[in-house]
Amino acid sequence: MKSFIKTTIATALLTVAFSTCKKDGTIDVTGITFSNGGANITMTVGDELPIAASVEPKNATDSKLSWKSSDATVVSVADGKLKALKEGTADITATAGKKSATITVTVVPAPPAFVAVTGITGVPESATAGTPLTLTGTVAPPNATSKTIVWTVEDAGTTGATINGATLNTTAAGEVTVTATIAGGATASTPFTSDFTVTVAAAAPTQSITFTTTTQTVAQGVTAQYDYTRNGFSSISITTEWYSTSAGTGTPVSRPAGLSVGFSATSINIGTNYNSVTTPPGTYYFRAVGNGTVLSSNVATLIVTPPAPTIAVTATGLSNLKVGTAVSSASIFYTLSNANYASSITESNFAVSDLPAGLKAGTAICVNSTMVAINIDGTPTTANASTVTVTCPSTIPASNVQDATAAVAVSGTITAGPIAPATPTITISADGLSNLKVGTPVNNAIIYYFLTSGTYANSITPDDFKVSGLPAGLTASVAARTLNNIVAISVSGTPTTANASTITLTYPSTIPASNVQDATAPVAVSGTITAGPIASNVPTPTIAATATGLSNLQVGKAVSGQVTLTLSNGEYIASPYPADFGVSGRPPGVVVSGMVRTSNTVITLIIGGTPTTVNTGTVTLTIPSIPARNVTGATAEVPVSGTFTAGPVAPATP
Repeated sequence: MKSFIKTTIATALLTVAFSTCKKDGTIDVTGITFSNGGANITMTVGDELPIAASVEPKNATDSKLSWKSSDATVVSVADGKLKALKEGTADITATAGKKSATITVTVVPAPPAFVAVTGITGVPESATAGTPLTLTGTVAPPNATSKTIVWTVEDAGTTGATINGATLNTTAAGEVTVTATIAGGATASTPFTSDFTVTVAAAAPTQSITFTTTTQTVAQGVTAQYDYTRNGFSSISITTEWYSTSAGTGTPVSRPAGLSVGFSATSINIGTNYNSVTTPPGTYYFRAVGNGTVLSSNVATLIVTPPAPTIAVTATGLSNLKVGTAVSSASIFYTLSNANYASSITESNFAVSDLPAGLKAGTAICVNSTMVAINIDGTPTTANASTVTVTCPSTIPASNVQDATAAVAVSGTITAGPIAPATPTITISADGLSNLKVGTPVNNAIIYYFLTSGTYANSITPDDFKVSGLPAGLTASVAARTLNNIVAISVSGTPTTANASTITLTYPSTIPASNVQDATAPVAVSGTITAGPIASNVPTPTIAATATGLSNLQVGKAVSGQVTLTLSNGEYIASPYPADFGVSGRPPGVVVSGMVRTSNTVITLIIGGTPTTVNTGTVTLTIPSIPARNVTGATAEVPVSGTFTAGPVAPATP
């Protein structure tokens, strides 16, 4: 594609001036004019375009033009010619003598080439009369410019074929020829067309289903079986549709709750308890449906009657108990099925006994219409490696259940246990080891091993409790048993090294069983003990800032100033980090041009640059705190004090 030039009519000359003849006879270049008037250029990748410019005056001594591209990977310039290499923008500069002129060249991508359709594959070859067929096809090549297919009937034959969108509808067997058309497929202005033949098979023969068993009466939870015969097919996929009347007409209703449906080659089996939901008593009507469309010729009736009520006893929170640990969320439940509890129950009829020592049963409470609960609380007092069976009533009197005419049987077994012995644990902690200071002795510093659910042996092994990792200057005493459940270690001494952070002390993760009465295994130790931070007793370093050469500035006039940072109570490192020393609030154009460490305690920041903006007032300069890495031994940022200003900034001298 040929390049085009997008021009903006602008001044014909970038610079027009009058020539000046110097005393030595040379004539300076006063201006450069592009042949296109200096308008910016737009090119397409791969294009080449001539470029030229003229020098004013024509008799200038140094009139030879040199050319340069700001990005030669986008646009190159050589031998009076521009070449567009890739998408992007570059500035083209012509220079003669001390004068230059620039235009901008924008390179845009070449438009994609047209790709014609070469064929269509994957079109369906068969259909069934009376069954809609969606026509599809794969266009080749995949990157064809146009790929939208429009379908039409070329020859319906005996099929009675019609097309709606991409759907082929037929009424009889035979062959139909369809045409696929892609607008702009052969060329940008010529469609691509291709014909395809679809063979239409005759529809399947009429099918029917007849129930030979039409009515079944079952109790809730029991499955009913309905036998049937099928006509017109040898295999069939069976489902059911349910109705609100015995006629089995009108809009089907949702399958009643709790019903499940199973099938065999000759029968349909209707269950009345599904997913723990029991079908309510009542009369229900349904038809069989074959292959999604064929309804049975007659309606089946299902009569569901209420079953006898039953009670199942269960429990929570009574397994894996431990001596000394209170039971949590422990309850015994009497769950009633096929009936509701009476509005008022006799609590003693639900009483339980034979709970483990230390546990107690509460009063039976009717929490809802089908559940009575007894809360169990307390703390086991005796270990037992086995479970114990809790005694519950085998029947509940009929007076506790609505409409019951006899006592209701209770099924299920409740056990409690096993009950493990209490497990001793040790928690480590410390006092007096925080906020320390170099040169100041620690005060009442003690490390404690607290024992829970147990008693320390009368004679412990001190080395089993040894603690290490104390800060320099501190020492730990020998571990001693101070109470039945406490072993203590005293810490004494004076810190010698500052540390802004805390340090974690090392202690044993377990204490051997020989140190704890009746322990059969090492006892785990939990907790974390730290020491610190440790403050230094050295005076805090500070920095004072002063400035010179920053008053009475002028636009266009170079600044020669400096800021002096004098350090007290410390020394600068040999090679401070320049990036850590900045001056904010500077007038526009004024910069920090350098940094010099003039002594162990003095750093000078060189202020240079040229002001660019007039300001009749002054601006306050600030220096942020200096990071600790620039000062020997510092553990925190060093603050900078002192206030200084820059300005005012006068206008440039005409």
